Amino acid sequence: MPVDSGNNFNSKVSDVVVGFDILLEIIKDTLIATNKAGARAMNLGNYNLANKYIDHGRKIKDFENEIEILKNTWLSICSPHQKTNEETKQTDGSHRKNFGRLPRGVRTPESAFIKPILEVLIELGGSAPMAKVLDLVKLKVEGQLQEVDYQPLPSDPKIIRWRNTAQWARQDLVTKGFLKNDSPRGIWEISDKGRQLILDRRP
Repeated sequence: MPVDSGNNFNSKVSDVVVGFDILLEIIKDTLIATNKAGARAMNLGNYNLANKYIDHGRKIKDFENEIEILKNTWLSICSPHQKTNEETKQTDGSHRKNFGRLPRGVRTPESAFIKPILEVLIELGGSAPMAKVLDLVKLKVEGQLQEVDYQPLPSDPKIIRWRNTAQWARQDLVTKGFLKNDSPRGIWEISDKGRQLILDRRP
């Protein structure tokens, strides 16, 4: 079997990872729709239907976790090969090493947006409309954004991938108590716990 070139190998690795990311985005969109349907059923007093949606949402979340595991398994399988390909390239007689940079095409993870979101909210006085927060967050993270981050979501072409990732990061911050969960619709608001997190991270 012929040995594949490093660039071609990395491209194939990236294609699979992007495929996982697209699938995860669709699953998350489905989970959001399920949660909304459950909330509507609860508000209407249809608790049996609401419980069915809750159970369905739990199964979707479990499936999402399984896909995340598969994605991480794929990356762990391919990482050693990627490193070998990078280290065997030579420029002016010296080896070029891979210091852990993700393959091209992999979207920027939600974790990259956590600190910028909190910092922007502090800079804006504690709360601001989502659109304004995202515009300023982009200035802080654009150096990390990949080509794939600027592409529209397959599930909703009106939404750019990085903005969707940032909104999922915001949801994680709400869940962990770093952002308030009772803010007016469309407003992002930092909590005291979120402010303290930034203070603790400053040198």
